[in-house]
Amino acid sequence: MLVTASNLRRGAKSFEEHLLLVQAEVTSLAHPPLIDLSEFLSEELKCSLTADPPLHEVIVQLPQVLVSRDLVQRIVQTEALRLRQPVEAPANGEAREFIVVRCTSS
Repeated sequence: MLVTASNLRRGAKSFEEHLLLVQAEVTSLAHPPLIDLSEFLSEELKCSLTADPPLHEVIVQLPQVLVSRDLVQRIVQTEALRLRQPVEAPANGEAREFIVVRCTSS
């Protein structure tokens, strides 16, 4: 993900040298990152930014296509609980494809 490299004042112009590429867990962020960098680059800032707030998520490790037996993450969620578990992909598929499994309890 891209983060600001230094504090930036409101009204300042923003450029690429104000950014750093870092690896971070996006799900733990307090605010969602911007997806479109045109919202940031070469624009006057409408508010001040402190160093290190997330600006843009860059996916570098996720392949476009998954092959059977690739390591993926299984997520099981109920209203009160969410579990994650690493598993092997059972079949080929597209990255970020969700497989919905219906489970009934007895």
